[in-house]
Amino acid sequence: MKHTIIDNFLPAQFLYNIQDILGIVGEQTTDRLPLYYTRNSLSINLATVAVEAELNAKFNLKGTSGNLGGHFGHVFFDKFDTASPYHEGIVLPILDTLGCVSLIRAKLNINIQEGADATHTGWHIDYIDSPKYYTALLYLTTNEGTGTLLEDGTFIDFVENRLVYFPGNTYHSGILGERFSGVRVAINLNFTM
Repeated sequence: MKHTIIDNFLPAQFLYNIQDILGIVGEQTTDRLPLYYTRNSLSINLATVAVEAELNAKFNLKGTSGNLGGHFGHVFFDKFDTASPYHEGIVLPILDTLGCVSLIRAKLNINIQEGADATHTGWHIDYIDSPKYYTALLYLTTNEGTGTLLEDGTFIDFVENRLVYFPGNTYHSGILGERFSGVRVAINLNFTM
């Protein structure tokens, strides 16, 4: 299996409810989901550095995971355990729709524009030490010129309510693109089927 793309993944009202909790739509209130800043969350090892150099050259990308800016996020579930009270209301319905058997991690990622030199978020595999699993990305916003690039060259546009999933051992990177401005919001899931 290479990858699967599902457009209009969530019913419109459920998507709106998630976006409202995150403050993407609706009235601005103080009872929003808390966000946490992470300077650089990629696991860097010699194998990753070698693969990253090869893939950057192959796709003519600038930057390395060692000099990335950060992002905002919220961990819903990690290492097979609930990490947030928002897990049940946001993540469980997504898992039911997806057909997930076992969840490893669920995390919200929010990228903001970082400047002309930040063209991608860094090549990575989410969980190197885990058994066979899948990685899924549910895009909560549309951002022209941005998306996810897989190691085989497949580019998936960042389109609201699009879910893409692929084998967890696939190197991938978030592409910010030259026209990227604003905010990119996605839920990242690592799971077994």
